[in-house]
Amino acid sequence: MMDRLKVALATVDGIQQGRPWLSFLVAVLRKASDDQAGSLAALVAYYGFLAVFPLLLAFAAVLGFVLASHPTLKAHVLHTAESSFPSLSGYIDRAVSGSSLALGVGLGWALWAGIGVTRATERVMNSIWYIPLHDRPNIWWSRLRGLLMLAILGATFLVSTAIASLRGIGGPFGVATDVLALGGALILNVVLFALAFRVLTNRALSWRGVFPGAIVGAVGWTVLQNLGAYYVQHEVAHASKLYGSLAIVVGLLAWIYLGARLTLYAAETNVVIVYRLWPRSLAERSATEADRLALRLQARAAQRAAGEEVEVLFLPDRVGEGAADDTATLVVAHLRSLQTYRHEASSCEEPEQLRLLEANLTAEAQAIASRLHELIQQDDALAAAFRGWTPG
Repeated sequence: MMDRLKVALATVDGIQQGRPWLSFLVAVLRKASDDQAGSLAALVAYYGFLAVFPLLLAFAAVLGFVLASHPTLKAHVLHTAESSFPSLSGYIDRAVSGSSLALGVGLGWALWAGIGVTRATERVMNSIWYIPLHDRPNIWWSRLRGLLMLAILGATFLVSTAIASLRGIGGPFGVATDVLALGGALILNVVLFALAFRVLTNRALSWRGVFPGAIVGAVGWTVLQNLGAYYVQHEVAHASKLYGSLAIVVGLLAWIYLGARLTLYAAETNVVIVYRLWPRSLAERSATEADRLALRLQARAAQRAAGEEVEVLFLPDRVGEGAADDTATLVVAHLRSLQTYRHEASSCEEPEQLRLLEANLTAEAQAIASRLHELIQQDDALAAAFRGWTPG
């Protein structure tokens, strides 16, 4: 039975590795699994849940002052803003209306909670991009980045609300404005995701390096918004009062978790493309070069001190049960790794990946020299022992 399963797995593995689009999708899923994307998304969702309500509360309080003499326009803008979070539709407007106390409390709470979610996202991005622990920003620099990201989010949210308010205005140009609003929202979301990936990652990422994931995130977020609005309109709105109240909390938390999970998959897409982490194997005993590179990068990310070097060694396939991990075998493994790094460096275009490959080349060359030195010492010791040996 086990043999049949192994054969079936090997067949499926061969099929997916032979199709670039399928192997790329599998590689993104494998990367997300390696990074424990579910746990990382839950971390972001927790802080996001704490931040959403105060941010919208502050936004509503500001609208209450700025648009006090235009209640119709205020209601329309606020409804449009709430549409980004369908579970909260109609609740923010009833919670605050131009209150100075609400504005002060909302801004303070929003600042504290907002920095929390940006810092959590920053930790996740650095983990996904294999940033070594000693290269990650300290608490003060992290907070400054969080403030910058909050400013970007605020500005983007205002523009997004203005664009989204064009939808549903009706009239002879109703369809045209709906299409224009949808296209504008997509472009804005692409820009937002790209900025977030660059600002919240402690690495000089290029626009080309974050653009594919930004498109994935923008399209996914647009779909998620429409599905969420449909669910709230047709399900939660018709629930009982008690169920509806509970559904607001659970629905909002699930909504934010899905958004965080989507963001992580979008970021994983960028990493897989930049490092060319595909095709990946579905069987542990038949690891590909992409599997080995991923393991090297994971080990590099665990470095805690600037002078620390983590060496990753892949032994050659064993010929028999009694194969020994002797020094000569280690030299052969290093030589194979050296050859792989040279091949990858010859076709590498990303500066950061090229620096990593050059560092790995240097490390492998030093390891080979060290292993050969061990062989020489062993040979000298054996020769010395042989010279001192006399037949009994």
